[in-house]
Amino acid sequence: DPTIYYQPTPVEDRVPFADLMVAANQLVIMLDETADEATRAAILKALDATVIGELPPIRVLQLALDAADEAALRDACAAARALGGVAVAVPNMVMAPSGCVASPDNERLVGDARCAAEDVGWHSLDLMAPKLRAEVPPHRVRVAVVDTGLAVNTLQFEKVAKYHLTDPSKPLSDSDGHGTMVTGLIAADDDAGGTAGLASTVLGDALELLVATTDKTAMGVLMGMILAGLAHADVVSITVGAECNARCEDETSGWNVIYQ
Repeated sequence: DPTIYYQPTPVEDRVPFADLMVAANQLVIMLDETADEATRAAILKALDATVIGELPPIRVLQLALDAADEAALRDACAAARALGGVAVAVPNMVMAPSGCVASPDNERLVGDARCAAEDVGWHSLDLMAPKLRAEVPPHRVRVAVVDTGLAVNTLQFEKVAKYHLTDPSKPLSDSDGHGTMVTGLIAADDDAGGTAGLASTVLGDALELLVATTDKTAMGVLMGMILAGLAHADVVSITVGAECNARCEDETSGWNVIYQ
């Protein structure tokens, strides 16, 4: 659906904000239910902003405007919140999941470089799986993973049907490793060593995997959630977050409203 889109934010375009990282020169706003096209145009004019991303099902806009540092972003948020038709105005927060090296011999790695492998051995699940399959015959389950992508070259996902939600025209990849780690816990086949997936162990080829690749910004995660819903996912996995102390809660609490 070309009406649902967002603009990824390169690392070099991210700035500190209340102990977080956010996208520079961006604001994310949610329009209230009364906002019409005239109200939307007035908001863009008042903020001198351009729409670079939009999620129409939930009235969310990603805006580009002149706000290159924390002080300017705070001013922009305050200005947007004062306008009629704006329900929420927040910076485009960057999530901070821990990465790992995507590797089929991952169990040989140690420390932070290691994905969940033998240290997350599904021993009890291995014993339960035959009984589960016998008593509850597997039916198709469509699981969407909203994360940093999937490194298919790990050879851990050969037996599962995979679909790239964000851009079906491009092959799946993962520059970070976190998405592959999370997806491994769900859907890895363990043929190349490493992780035995929870869902793939029980469901086998009844599992369908929908991968929504994001740039770890809140806007990207939100778009992945919307795409997963439109693709009729039965389950949506979102395993990202950001440390947020009292200093940042006031400025970012609007994201809770948007997610809900």
